Amino acid sequence: MPRTMASGSHPQYRCSLIEGVEKVEDYRPGGFCPIIIGQILEEKYEIIAKLGYGGHSTVWLARSVTTDNIWVAIKVLKSDKSEQGNSELAIHRSIRQANIIQYLDDFWIQSPNGFHLCLVMEVTGPSIYLYVESLWNGKLDVETAIDLSRQCVKALIALHNLGYAHGDVCSANFAVGLSDISHFVDKSMDYYTGYQTGAVWSEANSPLPAGVPERLYESVPSLMNVDLSSVKMIDFGEAFSGMKKGVATHASYRAPELLADEEATVQSDIWSMGCLIFELMTSQSLFVGNLTTVAGEQLTFFARPPKQRYEYLIELLSEHSVLEYEEENDWLANLLSDMLVQDRQGRMNLGLVLEHDFFKFAGQIGE
Repeated sequence: MPRTMASGSHPQYRCSLIEGVEKVEDYRPGGFCPIIIGQILEEKYEIIAKLGYGGHSTVWLARSVTTDNIWVAIKVLKSDKSEQGNSELAIHRSIRQANIIQYLDDFWIQSPNGFHLCLVMEVTGPSIYLYVESLWNGKLDVETAIDLSRQCVKALIALHNLGYAHGDVCSANFAVGLSDISHFVDKSMDYYTGYQTGAVWSEANSPLPAGVPERLYESVPSLMNVDLSSVKMIDFGEAFSGMKKGVATHASYRAPELLADEEATVQSDIWSMGCLIFELMTSQSLFVGNLTTVAGEQLTFFARPPKQRYEYLIELLSEHSVLEYEEENDWLANLLSDMLVQDRQGRMNLGLVLEHDFFKFAGQIGE
């Protein structure tokens, strides 16, 4: 069925695209900024294609109109999320690390829906989540799984060393690189030939308000020319220094203290990274479901004595991991046991994770 606006005091709208686009109802006062292909922002950036969207923003591929062959990604925040985005901007401005997405510029634009903060960053490939999902069997090979895990840990170490916690460590918030951006740009410029855009109209056949776009765009496929050796940490909307309450970490990656509505710290990221490593090595989530379900699964997990928790991890890894040897699964279970500790103060220091036998020796047996 076509997407419709929620019933209530607002008029209802439809879009001819059924899925793969943001909700029409999020184009409202305080919501998304209407963007069209070909639009020039801040007299500097021409919009070429849509790269993606989330609950708080849309992301666009753009070219510099002042400098040849400069391509950027522009994250345009919802109006009611833009003030909050200032903290994300402050973090971006203070970070210059190889494993963290590069901030380039920022500006504000006005639309009928309000004022929107725009963050200009380097162009990356798809998230690790989308990349793995695109694989024919949904699984990484051993070497790639270990290397991506290592790169994710390095990125988080770099962020923690700068005094920040990420707050939402997950496979959707690490992106792989692009080996040939010019090829990606060429494909993106030729993408919108018709069916990749969807017309928007009012069910009442009335004119669309100025804040509702006449069409929505699919995101261009970003799975071409990926560079798996260049992982970048992205999306710092939940990042913070010190402690923070109410962090919106994905349910499957939430540390026990967050499920108990306590403050998040850098140690909460360590728990999430343990869950991410498990996911990369197995293509499974260790804890699955909404907050209530995950809380119940964690209670069951910690109800086991330490030895039984270790044996439970071994059982899961033996069944699902891409590792080929029993000894490798033993190393990984040992590492995860040190990261997935209920008391945050007992979790392994992130700086020691890459010194663990798993990262030193896994994938090398038999070579």
